Amino acid sequence: MLAAFAPNIGVLLLARFALGLGIGGFWAIGASIGGRLVGPASAGRATALIFSGVSIATVLGVPLGTYLGALFAGGPRFLATAVLGLAALTLQVIFLPPLRVTSR
Repeated sequence: MLAAFAPNIGVLLLARFALGLGIGGFWAIGASIGGRLVGPASAGRATALIFSGVSIATVLGVPLGTYLGALFAGGPRFLATAVLGLAALTLQVIFLPPLRVTSR
């Protein structure tokens, strides 16, 4: 949302930096979270599914982002991304089980 309504390039860069922090956090936990969600017996399959989703999103998202960039200025593109991100977050809250802390 911050990028969609950025009044200047400094705020836009700050929003993109924050996105980079979030992406770094995903890569830090993405490989290990699948096993915690489904258990050791299906950990490999869950991890493969997570990274397959990332690959599919990249393959579809980059061309779609480029297409939207050709149609619209920066704000609507970023707003559409924020809406999709909020939808993904909502679905995760609804469908993923809570993960308990197992150790310090």
